[in-house]
Amino acid sequence: MPRAQRKQWTVYRAQPYNRSRGPLMMDAYNDFAEDLVRKRPKSTQPEADYLFSIRLVGSKKPTIMRILLIPSTFTFEQFNDVIQIAFGWTNYHGHYFTVSMLPKEDEGFFFGVERDERNEKDWTLADFYDGEVYPDGVDVSYTYDMGDWWDHSIDFLGRADPNLRRTAGIPSGVKVACLGGEGHPGAEDCGGAAGWENLKACFKKRSDPYDRKDWYKNECMNGEESLDPWKWSKDEVNAKLSEFEW
Repeated sequence: MPRAQRKQWTVYRAQPYNRSRGPLMMDAYNDFAEDLVRKRPKSTQPEADYLFSIRLVGSKKPTIMRILLIPSTFTFEQFNDVIQIAFGWTNYHGHYFTVSMLPKEDEGFFFGVERDERNEKDWTLADFYDGEVYPDGVDVSYTYDMGDWWDHSIDFLGRADPNLRRTAGIPSGVKVACLGGEGHPGAEDCGGAAGWENLKACFKKRSDPYDRKDWYKNECMNGEESLDPWKWSKDEVNAKLSEFEW
């Protein structure tokens, strides 16, 4: 028997973003959306920390990825802020999360939630990873900049051991922590994964006919004086995460 296509819905926020004004939505947050919020699947589990492995799709040699410890009570709006900081983005462009109910096979069919759009500030991670409505879990992905289309694969590793913070030496006041990873942050507006590979190749050559090096050094919003694809600092990421007002 053929399998039905898995259905999805999207949590999003449109650019521009200004923390003093809050998120600007792509359309009006109407009565239907308000009804969705009232019916959202509340978590039945106590507060915990979640472990995530997030990978920038299309990045290679190295793969740009981060392992993050995030409170289950964080909203998807806060999840966006975590990803932006951890991956060195500037939060200048729009983004969205796509959340799919994991396939549950029943006589050859996959079942999922209907596609709709929801306000990310009204939904917590626990609503989906521990919510009783989704006992088989969910599959989440994140897309940043609908011009470059930076897709991020998000793997939920599970609930962290209660002693992990103490064992890892994470200060009690720190809410989010980066536990590991690799890869220099990708460059804003470089043309996505293909443009990133091209930019890295330019820094390996003396010639630069299209002035890509100069662009990265002087115009790219998160550019630097040089580009080492392997260079990244867990300590710098954690410093920025700890300084952010959650």
